[in-house]
Amino acid sequence: MILLTGASGVLGCGVRARSASGTVISLTHRFPVDPGEEHVAGDVSQPRFGLAEADYRALAERVDAVINCAANVSLNEDEDHDAVNTFGAAEVARFAGVAGARLVHVSSAWAAPDAMSEYPRSKWRGERAVRETGVDHVVVRPSVVVGGLDTGRLETSQGFHAVLEGLVTGPIRVLPGDPDTLLDCIPLDYATDVLLAAAADPEPGVRELGLTSGARSITIRRVVAILNEAISVHDGENAVRAVSMATVDRVFVPVFLPELPRRHRRRIEDVLLLARHLVRESPFPSSADLIHERYGIELPDAELVFRRNLAPVVDDVYGAPLETGR
Repeated sequence: MILLTGASGVLGCGVRARSASGTVISLTHRFPVDPGEEHVAGDVSQPRFGLAEADYRALAERVDAVINCAANVSLNEDEDHDAVNTFGAAEVARFAGVAGARLVHVSSAWAAPDAMSEYPRSKWRGERAVRETGVDHVVVRPSVVVGGLDTGRLETSQGFHAVLEGLVTGPIRVLPGDPDTLLDCIPLDYATDVLLAAAADPEPGVRELGLTSGARSITIRRVVAILNEAISVHDGENAVRAVSMATVDRVFVPVFLPELPRRHRRRIEDVLLLARHLVRESPFPSSADLIHERYGIELPDAELVFRRNLAPVVDDVYGAPLETGR
């Protein structure tokens, strides 16, 4: 039996959807799971998840694996990320120790002590907290988790699709990044299959998995070309352009952005903030080959993933589906 935290988030929804019936207990906090799904109300930021000692022990006796997807992913620097991402990670690890269970801890490909925002810094502290407990664990570092290859849609809102929608709807279609920089994203079905395989692996062999496209990521050059291919059918006058981050900071933000109407300015500010986190000059480390060799799960083609995720955005905006190819 798997205890799943963060059950209502992007990855949590994916794990629940792709798990066999009766194999997952969801630890729910703010948001419920579907009727009929087994769940326990609890809070990872509280000792023993806020459960009575007897209930905590009874839960531990039923669990042989834990997938920790609970996270505060906000880019708002004023929020308390450590409550869930650091202290919560340690609390989940302690539960795994009591249960004698494998812990699959979901961190972030951006996790680092000197990352650009508090979210990935707190995820780095969470990794350290998990290791310090000494429990049997695998740290999984996903890049941007996007819609699966079936529909390209997600049950919960996600920043990646907000960026796509902003670029498709305009009015200013600027994507920060040089043409050869990378956009690393992985589809939800691939990500959840890897989490479930790592939870079931009797001898994980490794303690860290880079759940990324790495050097196989799509380039901004191809992202811009595919976006313009889709948009030009409906708006041939206003193409998406890739603009270096230096130019964005030196010219676009101080000169052009203040002149826009407030509603457009706020939307573009949000797109720029997300894009700064999404676009990479160098590839993330990737365990794609190891994952394929060990679990038989193959990393999907990055361009196909991008097209599948762009298609529903174009459909929603223009009412016309985008041909996704292969």
